Amino acid sequence: MRSERRRERAEAGVKARIGMLCRMVERTPGLHEGLAAGGAGDALDRLREIVAGGRFDADEATALLDLVDEVGMAALNLDGVTTGSKGYRPLPAGLARAESVSAWVCPHSSCGRVVTSGESETAPDCTLGPSRVPMAEYRTSM
Repeated sequence: MRSERRRERAEAGVKARIGMLCRMVERTPGLHEGLAAGGAGDALDRLREIVAGGRFDADEATALLDLVDEVGMAALNLDGVTTGSKGYRPLPAGLARAESVSAWVCPHSSCGRVVTSGESETAPDCTLGPSRVPMAEYRTSM
């Protein structure tokens, strides 16, 4: 039971990191090319296969993501390509409670990336998946 929970936590951590990498590649022109030129091309290709397949070995994926982070720092001087910054940002003052939430999520269920309707009016593409498939719509009511 304990090892099952540990595996689930590891997979959730990998999905969060893949989601961060997807966001970073989408928002940073030339990042994918820079990482590939710096030596992370094979790792990025394998991560694309993992995203498309939806199932993965957490240890393998973690090693690939660590390599991408190392190349990001060494070749591009970018820290946290797959982990993001850990800075605190307070919620905006007067934030109203939402009755429902609409967003787009990974169409392959391979990462933790979420794009809200406030960030994009149309479904963005999955940056790391095959053929840039549009993200899947997700709605929930409170």
